[in-house]
Amino acid sequence: MQFEKTELVIPAEYIDCYQHVHYSDYLKIFENARSAFFERRGIHLGNWQELAGIRAVTRHIEIEYIRELREGDRIDINTAIMRVGETSFTFYHALVREGETVATCKQVFVMTNSAREKMALPYDFRAKLLA
Repeated sequence: MQFEKTELVIPAEYIDCYQHVHYSDYLKIFENARSAFFERRGIHLGNWQELAGIRAVTRHIEIEYIRELREGDRIDINTAIMRVGETSFTFYHALVREGETVATCKQVFVMTNSAREKMALPYDFRAKLLA
């Protein structure tokens, strides 16, 4: 896997009553890294939906919490495409603080058409994922 890095300083709004990042905010961090990954590759899901009714919908999310994160922590979110199938693709993310992995995430997306049926990944989309 070839990783792309997104940097983040943990903001106050992610902190819960235990003074660390709330578990649900890890997903926001991963989603922001996925969006940055798409942006760097020129993938704009809104355009695909608008032009052809094509959507990438979440099928599965798996997060492993290894160490806590606190406000002000500087992290790298390392993102890669783990797998590209006929109708789906899988992201892998690793949150790294000072060289130590503190959380990982696998996200599986399925491509659907305007009737919300599974469909093959369009060639252009697949090519951009694998670029």
